[in-house]
Amino acid sequence: AAKSGFSVAVVSRALNPRPDRHARVAPATRRRLLRLAREMGFRRNRMAEFTRRGGSPTVCVFLPKRANRLVADLIFGIAESLAESDLPLQIDCDNYLEGFRRFIRRTTDMAHSGIISYAALMAIPDVEREVARYRARGGQIVLLNTPAHVPEVPVVSIDNVLGGRLAAERLLARGCRRLAVLGAFEGRNEGFRETLSAAGLTAR
Repeated sequence: AAKSGFSVAVVSRALNPRPDRHARVAPATRRRLLRLAREMGFRRNRMAEFTRRGGSPTVCVFLPKRANRLVADLIFGIAESLAESDLPLQIDCDNYLEGFRRFIRRTTDMAHSGIISYAALMAIPDVEREVARYRARGGQIVLLNTPAHVPEVPVVSIDNVLGGRLAAERLLARGCRRLAVLGAFEGRNEGFRETLSAAGLTAR
């Protein structure tokens, strides 16, 4: 503020990525202050911001305890996205209901910002109830890859039909012509067979 000549209030509004809708700053002023902040090496103190609100900036992620590429890619992607926003990440892994309950309790007690959960346990009714209770206490949560529907909880799911199509396209591009389908994956088999059919082929 001292270097720019603007008041602390104006600088604060300009540097806030989610300012109050009534706290307006002229676009040219915002650009100038953001440029000056970068030149000065300014970094937002996310911990201080959330402490003032009575919470923690940490985003907690609950994943199944499985060593596979999908889980690894999820961790890499989530970590990269949170790093861009200077938000810390906590990861818990478990395959059982009690582990999920402990995770929910700890997240609530520590007043963390919210939860991202790959809900492999959502087939268990108690897990859906735990999520609903967490939301009722004001918690924010996003579920990944689950058919469950909890009111007002966003779900990000895999497009299995598209996955089947991509798999078929990959094999066809490599010149494969004798193909077989192993296992029953809802949506994936359909996308796979549709793509082969369009190419004049069938799968065993």
